[in-house]
Amino acid sequence: MVTGMATMDKPLNNLRQYCPQKIHFENLNIVTIIRISQVVTCICSLALSGAVVAAKWTMSPLLDTSVSYYDNITLSANNKNQELVTQVQPGLSVNAQGRRLQLSSSYSLGYIDYFGSEFSDRFFNTASAGMELEAIKEHLFVSSTASISQQTVDPARSGGSTDPSIISDNRTETRTWSITPTLRNRFGVYANSILSNQYSVVDYSSNQINSSWTNNLSYSLSSGSWFNQLTWTGSANYSRSEQNKADSAQANGRVNYAFTDHWSTFILGRMQKYSYSLIHADSNRYFINAEAGVVWKPSRKLQAEVGGGAVLNSSALSKNRVESEQSTWRAKVQIRPTTRTEFEVGREQAAYGSKEHLTFSHFTRKIRLSSTYAEILITPQQGRVAAGQQSVNNIGESASGGVSQLNRAVTDDVLLQKRLELNASLTLRKVSLNANAFLERGEYQTTTSSDKRYGGNGGGQLKLGSRTNLAANASLQRYYFDNLNQTDNIYQFNVSASRTFSKHINSSLTYLWQKRNSNRNVVQYTSNQITAQLKIKF
Repeated sequence: MVTGMATMDKPLNNLRQYCPQKIHFENLNIVTIIRISQVVTCICSLALSGAVVAAKWTMSPLLDTSVSYYDNITLSANNKNQELVTQVQPGLSVNAQGRRLQLSSSYSLGYIDYFGSEFSDRFFNTASAGMELEAIKEHLFVSSTASISQQTVDPARSGGSTDPSIISDNRTETRTWSITPTLRNRFGVYANSILSNQYSVVDYSSNQINSSWTNNLSYSLSSGSWFNQLTWTGSANYSRSEQNKADSAQANGRVNYAFTDHWSTFILGRMQKYSYSLIHADSNRYFINAEAGVVWKPSRKLQAEVGGGAVLNSSALSKNRVESEQSTWRAKVQIRPTTRTEFEVGREQAAYGSKEHLTFSHFTRKIRLSSTYAEILITPQQGRVAAGQQSVNNIGESASGGVSQLNRAVTDDVLLQKRLELNASLTLRKVSLNANAFLERGEYQTTTSSDKRYGGNGGGQLKLGSRTNLAANASLQRYYFDNLNQTDNIYQFNVSASRTFSKHINSSLTYLWQKRNSNRNVVQYTSNQITAQLKIKF
């Protein structure tokens, strides 16, 4: 391990390795290119300042090695192939901690050796990086992320696995990169503002999927401490994606007036515009909504809000007439009985119909309970970027106790994602238990198709002394593919034992069983895997 004080001479040069080579930059207009280049140039100049990036740097070489036995390395329904596989992953982690810079990054190059002669040896990459930079004190902040991971191309097809050792043409190496400069300003005691622009890229090694980019510009302005009874806030957001029909613009404004200690009234206005066709509305339709209501807050533990209004006819507004298309209403309740318990539920109208949300959390020293329900519009790329940031190291990934979920196939589409999730955990001195359940539905907005999946997982960990752990996990996921009339059940069970020999060396032995049942025989399989792994951090 090497530590010391250093400044970054070329802090962003290495980010070029994360920039995709297959992005179709001819689809970017000249204004976007100029704006992005100006932002990047400014950030590079600021980052070169020694006063900004002086930090304590730590570099640690890494080495992961494993030997695995597969009884069905092709995840085939009938023609199972047994194989002994050796993986070797040398890598390097670089971290920096300073008053105005936090950087965490790791990269490893993996080599897979197949004992038999039927399959060719191969290489794969894994990487993860995150940076938080306070470029101008208290004003300009820059965050950036990058990753390289394995992703499933199409979950409805056979061979859907992120394990790089599995022989499959239904997997792709996914490279993501994003940068977000954020400008914060305080206008005395009168107002506060936040301006940010997130530019993200996702690139695939498989030519079955097109690489793409997304640019999201947002601005918010809110009242400062000078305002007491009268408070206000406003925001605007514009998102543009290379993916077909995925542009959107939104603007919101709200004013609250408190006429007693417990009662206040509000008025709000919203505008939403989407360039893609909605199931519930015509394409290129403006959604203009005006509402008013009251807020009741009898104590710090309870707050309730109710209001109503109308969606205004955009065509009539262009002719200086005010006409209502439909009525809308909203309701929200917040309950905080203790500092450790919080509950909120609400509903509001949106361009694509009603929009509900729910959050609940409760925690003690040993127990944590939570549940969430949310409805959001997402593009497949947004899901890929999020998944790429979470999948850092593929060796032993299934043994970590998480559900090996299928990702949605990448399409030039936008979907309304409705997801309910429940979580519970118990932590004792030597035993920890956890459980998770989810129900998710995706409604594609440019077609009439949809998909649904639900499932759950549970597991636990037992500490045998200070250096030895036993862990087990079981999961089930059920997936409906509406457009293919396909239904799959995916089962997984793993058990592992791990031993820490020193601060820098640990090992594990894992058994993994997977099964996929489907009404399409071609995607069915059963698989067993045994892996012995050794990790060294120099």
